[in-house]
Amino acid sequence: MKIRLSLDAIQDRRRVIGFLRGVNPNAARRAGHIITRSIGRLAETPMIGIDLDGLRHLYIPFGASGYVVQYRVDADVVVVARIFHAREER
Repeated sequence: MKIRLSLDAIQDRRRVIGFLRGVNPNAARRAGHIITRSIGRLAETPMIGIDLDGLRHLYIPFGASGYVVQYRVDADVVVVARIFHAREER
């Protein structure tokens, strides 16, 4: 299965990693790798996330909380809609 990131998801990833980079550059690198690797796993196991309101939510543990990837599965493509910190109000 292919994976496609929406423009919002690309911008979200830059935003969350950029914020962390200002606080802890090493943690920002680790978070970037973990987020990328977790999204990559969706190609093999696209139904792993929890279905909430028509979007699947994949929780990625990191530090005291983690990140959430919102995505949908369209035929043979996983479309990542958003990426945000688990403590963000959404």
